[in-house]
Amino acid sequence: MGLLRLLKGELISEVRQWVADGVIDRPQGEQILARYDSSLDDQSHHSLGYGMLVGLAIFSMGLALLLLISHNWDDIPRAVRMLALITLTLGLNGWGVRCMAKGQTQTSKRWFFAGAISYGASIMLIAQIYHLGEHFPDGIFWWALGVLPIALLTASRLLHLLVWSLATLWFFAEARYGMPWSYPLFLLALTWQLWRGMPSRVMGAALIWGATLWLHCFYNVSHSFFLAESLGRYDVLDVTRGHLVVDVALGLLIYGFSQVLATRGSTWWRDTATIINLWMLRGALLLLLLFSYQGMWDEVTRRLDRHSDAFWYLLATDVLLIALAPFISLPRQISVCLAALTVNGLLFSAWLWPLDNIEMVLAIATNLILLASGIRLILRGVEIHAGYLFYTGVMVILLQAVLRYLDVMGDYITGAILFFVAGGILLLAARFWRGVSSRKRMEEKPS
Repeated sequence: MGLLRLLKGELISEVRQWVADGVIDRPQGEQILARYDSSLDDQSHHSLGYGMLVGLAIFSMGLALLLLISHNWDDIPRAVRMLALITLTLGLNGWGVRCMAKGQTQTSKRWFFAGAISYGASIMLIAQIYHLGEHFPDGIFWWALGVLPIALLTASRLLHLLVWSLATLWFFAEARYGMPWSYPLFLLALTWQLWRGMPSRVMGAALIWGATLWLHCFYNVSHSFFLAESLGRYDVLDVTRGHLVVDVALGLLIYGFSQVLATRGSTWWRDTATIINLWMLRGALLLLLLFSYQGMWDEVTRRLDRHSDAFWYLLATDVLLIALAPFISLPRQISVCLAALTVNGLLFSAWLWPLDNIEMVLAIATNLILLASGIRLILRGVEIHAGYLFYTGVMVILLQAVLRYLDVMGDYITGAILFFVAGGILLLAARFWRGVSSRKRMEEKPS
């Protein structure tokens, strides 16, 4: 796994020390850091921490100022309150423009952030002064929309994350009343900033999570539309009516896009794909463990007939994965193909297979897939010397054994034997991994 941003700062410091001590020369240090998209003169890890601290400080002082004003709010004349809010917002943003004109880019972004906080507070307080409107999510929406142009113009991560946070808060508030159709506008803004070359894994995660949330909500509305007569209302964020197919399809699509990123030449994108793959792996294993029980499949098969429209999402995902295939390396194409075949095989079998005991068959198949996944992770971990894969595979097999024991509720002797076997497997795995590590160190020793 590539080094992440927080670890890169430590690596830069170490390499600088090596150069200072004469262990390596400067060109060698630059070659080492170039493998991780860094250099000896890179100061980004320092500016990131400083920027975050200043942003939090501005946010805290802004809250303190609002609380101070709120304490004496009723004693201030209405016109003075209105004028003070407008003046404060324009003043903070105006100072940000002044700093930007002087070339002080980072300073200007902090002033714009303070102006954004003041702008949102002004919307809420002016509405309170004049008793405007009763649909409170609108205030959050206009706050996010008003800050968005400044975020796009300044390319500020801090402002973009503020806009996304506000937009997502509006999403949940608005979802009670209907579909938040404007939410993709804010996701497109994140996409544009990432596309124009402003790398940020936090923004990438926000984009993925937000898109998944909106598509999930869209399915709720589209499904409820056809059942509106029987439901009598739109349950926009209801997750109890069989969304397994849609959510798994979205996860499969994210996995496919991560493989495209992993095939790209940029180290940053490969590191990002590694993080996505790691969390997708954990989520998939957790889901398989849950569906290793027959009762889970009983619930799914009982609901799928009423929610069969969800399979259009799965078929659309299959088409998109086929379209992405030319942009993915061959070994990763095989991984995506296996994942897609597994998902399609299990879900379509649960929906279409006419067997009376299909739930038991699917539970057995899920347990076999879990076992095969654990073995594959162990072998892959040894192959590329990745401890996190090796130990994940071991834990999957052991956890599966424990769950199956609890499922059948064996006696004390059976339980003791099971945990003796589990302990033995752990000891053998530890010895095996230590042997592999020793052999690898021997191979790497200069002759």
